[in-house]
Amino acid sequence: MISNPTFSFFRRPIQNLNPAAEWTIAQTWQYITSTDAAQATRRLRELSDKNQRRAFKSTQFDYVTFSGTFRKRGKNHLIKYSGLICLDFDHLTDVEDLFKRLLQDEYFDTLLLFRSPSGNGLKWIIRINIQDSSQHEEIFESLAFYCQQTYGISPDEHCKDIGRACFLPYDPDAYIDPNLLTP
Repeated sequence: MISNPTFSFFRRPIQNLNPAAEWTIAQTWQYITSTDAAQATRRLRELSDKNQRRAFKSTQFDYVTFSGTFRKRGKNHLIKYSGLICLDFDHLTDVEDLFKRLLQDEYFDTLLLFRSPSGNGLKWIIRINIQDSSQHEEIFESLAFYCQQTYGISPDEHCKDIGRACFLPYDPDAYIDPNLLTP
């Protein structure tokens, strides 16, 4: 298992498929808790039209591919699998309650947990017990079942895509496993 896994970071817009850097969880947390995306996050949350929100998000937010490093975003361009998965929970009625519950999960250690750009969802990054990408979708299906049984909510089905983009919002209260902050 990779102790400090890395993955690709991409500059906006979402149409940019070429990574800008290789990042760690700590670098991602530093970005999310800094004010780099604060203005874009605030503006997105002010929009009420779903199509405007989608268009705004795709042009105004940098993103990462937590499950690996890529030559170009897309499952056919994977360089190295990270052993991470990002479970994306959308349209939550009580974001803060689920935030607390995920941090207390008895089976999975939370590496990073933050509120989505919209503010009504969560991104839960956990380590999965595989070292290559061949079982990624199968593991996702198992995790989706686990989340439904344990928390009564299913992650976004698109998370099974190993090259899934995860937009990086501003969340000054994002959680990071403290062990990942030490050199």
